[in-house]
Amino acid sequence: MSHEIKALIVDDELSGRENLKTLIESYCSEIKVVGTASSAVEAKNMIACLSPHVVFLDVNMPVLDGFDLLESLDSSSFMVVFVTAHEEYAIKAIKAKAIDYLLKPINIKELQQTVKRVVENYSNNTAHLPNLEKVIIPVSHGFKVIHADDVIRLEAEDCYTHLFTTKEKKITISKTLKEFEDKFSADHFVRVHKSHLINLMHIKDYTKLDGGCITMSDGVKIPVSRRKAEEFSDRCRVYNGNK
Repeated sequence: MSHEIKALIVDDELSGRENLKTLIESYCSEIKVVGTASSAVEAKNMIACLSPHVVFLDVNMPVLDGFDLLESLDSSSFMVVFVTAHEEYAIKAIKAKAIDYLLKPINIKELQQTVKRVVENYSNNTAHLPNLEKVIIPVSHGFKVIHADDVIRLEAEDCYTHLFTTKEKKITISKTLKEFEDKFSADHFVRVHKSHLINLMHIKDYTKLDGGCITMSDGVKIPVSRRKAEEFSDRCRVYNGNK
């Protein structure tokens, strides 16, 4: 499988979240739990931030239930598996276009069958699943949303990363470059140097002279390490072929 399938667990009960996370990590290596949320409001923010491919969603939650959450979101951007102790929600779950429905207490074999269905759906519909279209950037007063297309390049400095975008000169975040490399779509972003992650959309030109150098749309020249040169060239060919 070329891309990791990211899962988010939403359940207002801590025991429910921890139990499902443990079962997935122990018996379903095909997917990775990237987060857990205790409410629909928290889930909304985490979905925007983490862009999960599948959400394991509890139905019965205070204030907003699982169905309310889906109505407030573009649920076509991720697969949904409802998790509940109540069988009577099955028909409603099907109408909500859930990929599957798990009853509590969760049976390991049923969970594995559900995950198999998730994997098959992911493999068959990769083009329709979300690559990261936006990233949540923490700032002193909260956070801001930046669209991936607007990110020109990212540069590492110790445990910090500088983002250079089309709208703002520089934003510094206390996250490593590797964390951003894992978040951004591999179709458009490539690591060309230990300190540089670039957006292929914003390349102006590339020369192999002097060890390899890329000029980005903001005019900055980025070195290409010898170790990354072949991968960079291959990725450019694939990117140009997919445009």
